[in-house]
Amino acid sequence: MRKLFVALLILSVMGGAFAQEWSVGSTVEVSGTIDLDAKTAYGQGYNYYWGQDSFGTVGINYANGAFSGGISLNTNNDPLVLSAAVDADNFKFAAETDFVGVMAGDIDSIRRLWGYSKMFNGLLHLEAAFNSADTNFWIASEVINSVFDKNEFASFNSVGGTGFASVDHNNYLLANFALDSLGAPLEVGFMLPSVFALPDPAGYDLADEVFGKMVIGAKLNMDPVGIALQYTPGKAKNGAIYLGATFGLGDLNIGAAFEGYLGDDFVGYAGAGVGYGAGDFNVDAGFALGFDPGDLLIGANVAVSYKIIPDTLCLGLDAGFKMKGDANDFYVMPSLWYNVKGTGIATGYYSNDTALVLRYRFAKDAENALDITFKWSL
Repeated sequence: MRKLFVALLILSVMGGAFAQEWSVGSTVEVSGTIDLDAKTAYGQGYNYYWGQDSFGTVGINYANGAFSGGISLNTNNDPLVLSAAVDADNFKFAAETDFVGVMAGDIDSIRRLWGYSKMFNGLLHLEAAFNSADTNFWIASEVINSVFDKNEFASFNSVGGTGFASVDHNNYLLANFALDSLGAPLEVGFMLPSVFALPDPAGYDLADEVFGKMVIGAKLNMDPVGIALQYTPGKAKNGAIYLGATFGLGDLNIGAAFEGYLGDDFVGYAGAGVGYGAGDFNVDAGFALGFDPGDLLIGANVAVSYKIIPDTLCLGLDAGFKMKGDANDFYVMPSLWYNVKGTGIATGYYSNDTALVLRYRFAKDAENALDITFKWSL
């Protein structure tokens, strides 16, 4: 099985060797942090998910119709990465791997391997993933997660709040029926997780790991209203449910969600949020509650941004707090984002390929620091 995966990856990349369009791209990121409490500095920057060292990549990419592929050299993590993709109207496939690791038979070196096919005029969406993309199915609002599970907090980050079909580097089989092709603004489907037991099939129980943890979902897409519902038997003794809704009116968006775990003791989370974006000004705010046996979790956050110079300079401010029993936590984070090329700017690490980012971070008992990051991409 491992040799089959390796062969598929290599052949898919070699298939692009006769591509008609070639391009060269590169990315450089230099970053550092000044700890104002310890009065020290270190060469590791910060983004919304993790601190990472400075790095650089250079890659050669090629394309031929729906097919594309690439080879990249990196100064950190995996030094040589191969990628291949097919992006057609009703079919999509993506693969990415660390070449050295996969040639040594390390199945964990496959960084992405997934694909889907749409059939019957888009009515049926079938997807298989050995190592999935970062996406979510049958979801309306993730306000619970945005309030409680921010990395800027120093403590008790384990709420979830993204439903049960949120995937990133997961394996599963999925079927989704989009009934809008029949005139009904509804989609319904199911996900079977952990179908691929590799690389460690020992103790693998198909009934428990796949059918015992399956997710059933539905979503109503009736503009300006969206409503999503999910159920899984695998998160609690009597199952777990997610219910979310969104409403959009011009520049205003409102969202609400509930996530409940139906065990011997009920655990649940509920939240509501509002977002407003008009031209260069954007604001998002959320409030959420958590019900745990013996404890009440309360949290709120706000994120504001304003583009002083469109496509070039943006100011941001993020703040939030949460309380659980006698414990509490908070963060405040003003930031400045500048794109020297003037090709577009926004707050958010992954929103900018090129940017100079200055950010001050203060979080209870954890952070009092200024971080600087410079990103440049070609």
